[in-house]
Amino acid sequence: MARFGPVVTAMITPMREDGGVDFVEARRLASWLADHGSTGLVLAGTTGESPTLT
Repeated sequence: MARFGPVVTAMITPMREDGGVDFVEARRLASWLADHGSTGLVLAGTTGESPTLT
């Protein structure tokens, strides 16, 4: 039986009320994803927040 490859997760970007990136929450979420099987993360990719980042 073939094994599945690495799990790469499209991570959301946590935002603050002022529109900036919430780096504390981003770090917490990235750690949680890694602890639960993600072997890589895609940041500002396909979750829709990339137009708000400059």
